[in-house]
Amino acid sequence: GRRSKEAADRMYEKIKKEMEEEARKKAEEEDLINLLHQEELELKRREEDAARKLKAERMKQEMIAANEYQKRLKAEREAARQKEEEEFRVMMMAKFAEDDRIEQMNAQKRRMRVLEHGREVQRLIDDKRRLFEEQRAKEEAELAAQKQEEERKQGLVEEERKKLLAELVELQDYLPRGVFRDKADVEYLTQLMGRGAAI
Repeated sequence: GRRSKEAADRMYEKIKKEMEEEARKKAEEEDLINLLHQEELELKRREEDAARKLKAERMKQEMIAANEYQKRLKAEREAARQKEEEEFRVMMMAKFAEDDRIEQMNAQKRRMRVLEHGREVQRLIDDKRRLFEEQRAKEEAELAAQKQEEERKQGLVEEERKKLLAELVELQDYLPRGVFRDKADVEYLTQLMGRGAAI
């Protein structure tokens, strides 16, 4: 009786040890899996961070380049306008001189007439410049209005998309992967659901 009880006790101890060992191994494996998962998430987060910074930097460079281009364009236009005005001035002064037969006048009268011509030409140039500025202001206003309208439409589309996403939250478990466009969608959904789980 006692021997068989000892044998049974030994067997029980052996099984108990094996089960404990099994449980320890399983816990270790789970810890390792969790650690790997954490590292994977951390790596993904770092990659997304780097991509975001890169995109921001690229956009900044593009904006700088666009500004430089605009400045250059403006300077070129201004130079062309000044050249055109100068040519116009020379041409008109010559025309007025010819019309008034200025070379036949005495010095005093000629000087007065040249000043008069100069004022008249300047008035014509100012008119041309004013028309040009008005035209440019009109074009800029039209462009701004167009841009505003596009932004308004974009805003409406975005609102619709968010509404749709809010409805999709209900279905998210049944949706195939890749339905969500980007991380912003996922974050928005997560926010809606009021929990920190990623989709």
